[in-house]
Amino acid sequence: MRMTAAAQILTFMFLLFSASHSAQARWETVEEADAEIIESTEEIEIKKDGSQTSLKKVSIRILKRSGIDKFATNEFNYNGSKSNLKVRQAYVVNGKKKIAVEKKYIEDKPTSSSITGFSSLRQVIIAFPNVGVGSVIHYQIERKTFKNSLQGHFLKTEFFGYDLDRKGQSLVVRSALPLAWAISGPDGYLNVERTFLSGREQLTFTLLKDAFFSLTEERSKFNSWSDIIMRPTLQISNKTSWQSLAAQMTPRLDALLNADVPASLMSVIEKTKKSDGFVTRANEIHSHISENFRYMGDWRSSENGHFPRSLNEIINTQFGDCKDFSLLMAVMLRKLGYKAELAAVERGSRPSLRLQLPSAHHFDHMIVRAEDEKGKVYWLDPTNTMANSGGKWADISGRPAFVLNQKAVELENIPSIHPSEFVFDFEYQYAEISEHQQRTKVKVTYSENMAAQVLPELRDKTPNELREFVEYVVSAGRNVVSGSVSTPDVSGSVARILSFSSDLTVQDKLQWTSSGYAIGISAMLPDIERIQTERRVMGIEMSPPHTDITRVQMRAGSFVGSPPPNCDIESPWIRASRTHTIDAEFLTTESRVEQFAQYISNAELKSEAFKKLQNDIRNCLDSQWMIIKKSTFKRNHLPMFRYA
Repeated sequence: MRMTAAAQILTFMFLLFSASHSAQARWETVEEADAEIIESTEEIEIKKDGSQTSLKKVSIRILKRSGIDKFATNEFNYNGSKSNLKVRQAYVVNGKKKIAVEKKYIEDKPTSSSITGFSSLRQVIIAFPNVGVGSVIHYQIERKTFKNSLQGHFLKTEFFGYDLDRKGQSLVVRSALPLAWAISGPDGYLNVERTFLSGREQLTFTLLKDAFFSLTEERSKFNSWSDIIMRPTLQISNKTSWQSLAAQMTPRLDALLNADVPASLMSVIEKTKKSDGFVTRANEIHSHISENFRYMGDWRSSENGHFPRSLNEIINTQFGDCKDFSLLMAVMLRKLGYKAELAAVERGSRPSLRLQLPSAHHFDHMIVRAEDEKGKVYWLDPTNTMANSGGKWADISGRPAFVLNQKAVELENIPSIHPSEFVFDFEYQYAEISEHQQRTKVKVTYSENMAAQVLPELRDKTPNELREFVEYVVSAGRNVVSGSVSTPDVSGSVARILSFSSDLTVQDKLQWTSSGYAIGISAMLPDIERIQTERRVMGIEMSPPHTDITRVQMRAGSFVGSPPPNCDIESPWIRASRTHTIDAEFLTTESRVEQFAQYISNAELKSEAFKKLQNDIRNCLDSQWMIIKKSTFKRNHLPMFRYA
């Protein structure tokens, strides 16, 4: 996937990784359920080639009005290039009356896909008639998977308790392939019986008690997160080791990596040889791919589900997806004499599921693992439009990666981000012209890793749009009366430090207090301070690790009294400080926050260490007011500005 959403990129820049509003949660009680699954049985038949047939029967009783909205229309997805789905039965029972769903209210149609990708995903929609509180919805679905992305590979993951699952539900798997299974989450929910019938293995999984793990939501600044699987979860696979999975995939990948290199790529390789150092060369290769190939995913055929296309086909079409781009980069790096392998990873803000059993289906993205002359490892993602070969990407850091070579005995972890690698530095110098106007001089700096994620969006702006963007950021949206801004250099396709500055007069009414007019120094980490931990059942997912530095500078003689004492905060998750330095000319207040952890578990939230962190934030980083002398309102008293 490419980073192309303007709103997401600019939000990233404005809020500095701020987490979106989500939920502080507790488990719902059974009485709060809007529906109950009173019957669910599924039987799966697996052949030696991994193809399979599944028949699933489900009955759902509607308990509340909200259950009608949730279940009266059911949607089922399947991949039309390798499977099909049929509705064998669909009806509603109201008391003793059974109402069948007419065929015209069952629709099978393609699912719309992104303009930057092809897809064979289809959906079947069933609209059940006359559904009310107390109705029982019944359906029977048959799925046939006739083609696998990996021949002979089977994986199934089943979750229990999203809705109110009543005990007695069952899953029966009959297989010509030997199977392994893993159960995680709370204990005592699933029973397993293993038998052999006519040379085939049969596994029967039965839900032993009601399962209901639905969350109610309370507004919170952070996403709920769990460091364990909270719901009873079942995984079944015929793979028991990563090495056996790699052995199945690497012959085809090796053939692609070792194929003859087309002349058009060889010319790029020869040109890149003239540059010095791995990072410079990798950046040039990345830039060539980004500038000469457009991103276009293809998920229509299972053949390309886990494998790139050939070099010739990629070059002839001038487009490709993550697998294709990674193949191009790995091949060119190899020709330059470097070690380079393809690697699979799950891309995103957080892993969706802890890996219990080996499977290529756990991953949704392909990157390159490379080594320089000294054996230093780099994780390269050529689908990003900005080259940053010596840096890190927040959406893959700290993740397990499946390096696709014959030596892949286990997963390899991509290094996590250190706060010093993602830095936002904001310097703010001001003078009050009047009770309604303020002169500000601002300098904003993004470190190289952070800039890599916003530069692609800024490159597309016209000079006037870029100026307006900078003016909006540095003025914090306030009305600008006069002044000028310095825009950043956004040319090129290689990441570098990004900075811009301004000298503006803005409209900004001062805060009146009983001691006089005042300006405020904003609180840092107020959302963490306000988290209520007593009722929580989940941890929190915060932004990726980073450092946030804010400096506020004012003329030393322009305020009343003395600045507060300096303070420091130490915790397992966050290190922070606020310092006040004063000399003959200026008072400088610097607030620095280094966030080390992206996730804080529920147990950690309830610990004494977290309570201490909240109290330290309150005492050290709360908002502060500086009382301004009225003489500073006169224009002839405007201070000279300089950056800290």
